[in-house]
Amino acid sequence: MYLALSSHIKQLDNLAETQFGIPVSVLMDNAGRGIFSALKADFSASDYAVFCGKGNNGGDGFKLAEYLKKDGKNVAVYLACEESQLSGIALDAFNSARECGIEIKSIADPVPEAAIIIDALLGISLSGAPRGMIKEAIDTINSHKNIKVSVDVPSGINVDTGKAPGSVVKADYTYTLQLDKVGLNVYPGIEYAGIKKIIDIGIPMECISCLQFQNHLIDEKYAEVLIPERKRNSHKGSFGRVGIVGGSEGMAGSVCLAAKAALRSGAGLVYVFVPDEIFDIVSVKLTEAIIVREGLLVDYIDKLDAIAVGMGYAQNLKKKHIIKLIIQKFKGNAVFDAGSIGYLSLHNELLKNKKCSAVLTPHPGEFSKLIDMSTEEIESNRMFLTTKYAKDFNSVLVLKGAASLVGSPSGELRINSTGNSGMATAGSGDVLSGIISGLLAQGMNNFDAATAGVYIHGLAGDLAAAENTEYCVTAGDIVKYLPDAFGKIFNK
Repeated sequence: MYLALSSHIKQLDNLAETQFGIPVSVLMDNAGRGIFSALKADFSASDYAVFCGKGNNGGDGFKLAEYLKKDGKNVAVYLACEESQLSGIALDAFNSARECGIEIKSIADPVPEAAIIIDALLGISLSGAPRGMIKEAIDTINSHKNIKVSVDVPSGINVDTGKAPGSVVKADYTYTLQLDKVGLNVYPGIEYAGIKKIIDIGIPMECISCLQFQNHLIDEKYAEVLIPERKRNSHKGSFGRVGIVGGSEGMAGSVCLAAKAALRSGAGLVYVFVPDEIFDIVSVKLTEAIIVREGLLVDYIDKLDAIAVGMGYAQNLKKKHIIKLIIQKFKGNAVFDAGSIGYLSLHNELLKNKKCSAVLTPHPGEFSKLIDMSTEEIESNRMFLTTKYAKDFNSVLVLKGAASLVGSPSGELRINSTGNSGMATAGSGDVLSGIISGLLAQGMNNFDAATAGVYIHGLAGDLAAAENTEYCVTAGDIVKYLPDAFGKIFNK
């Protein structure tokens, strides 16, 4: 699904009018009518308090108020600006609302207890922290326990980054117009948006297709399209050979989780390369994989379709010869996780001369070491840094965390929509590496495999949390629910 930036919305408004003959005033009326229809479908309320700013978002609110009034609802507009500040089509919409008998109130006036509060203060026009009457209006809205519905974007959220530089409306619902927005799908914006609905305001698909979108939401439909169909006339070799390379004393579970995840993700054959000290225990724990001593990896490397390396290595630099072997000799797709990222943080020049096609899967702490930047800076600039370093390292980069990001060397960014706090548990990342490597072995390119992998991983975690609560999810539960996750995607 496309995710729009504020620049896209401005371009769409311009294209709709100049190329398709649809004035912005018509789009504003369509927005008011569309939101009105959504409110009628979602609520049976009779009272509405519509907080409006001076811009086009306020104009959408005026139009909505007019439709509510004509439907017999008790509606009042709470104006968060001076009337003299209104202009253009927003002023026209205000005058039309007042002419049909809608009461215009001050933001200091009381709001009926049963009223649904509509936030039409800012929309995409945020510039810095809200100030003056807008800030007062936001704080007033948040002081009420009423249901709150934001028009397009919760006021106070930066639509491009999801950041909140000041006061923000804490919406129960966000009715976003025509296209989903980047800032509604990353933190903290996602926490303020509540339940999100997309309202069609009549911009033709031909118009939308004129734009280029670099940001996409990974949802069920997106994942379903990416995952290849399995042909019935196949054998285990048809679905690829995965090499899971990792583990150390006390860390045998990491490779076991990754191997099970690769198998559950459809890989035909899984080889697990481990050091001597855990060879026996892994052989007992994994009966469906082929266990090989890690020193023999060089003999297998040309037979593998995908490799996942680093799980259970921690910062064990004694494994550098294995990591270098994969980078310099392997010509397939390789997932670098955990300890292998620790090594690459000291030698990231290797990524510029690699033979393999790489997927890097750091969490913020690992990413911090990889790019020599604090985790605080990373968390403040997740999207920018993901795309920057995907380009710099010429690799697909998965920055794990809430709303995991998948960046490509071309600058495209995909934002995951699944996952929960229960997945912040030991071994969860090992499972993700196994899933991605399993998909890679079946012929998916590394960007699509990483994209589908983070979605499936998060979905399995969501299914596990639904059954066990977020408090009780383990990495093993994520593996357990992988069949249900794949089944849900393919409606089985």
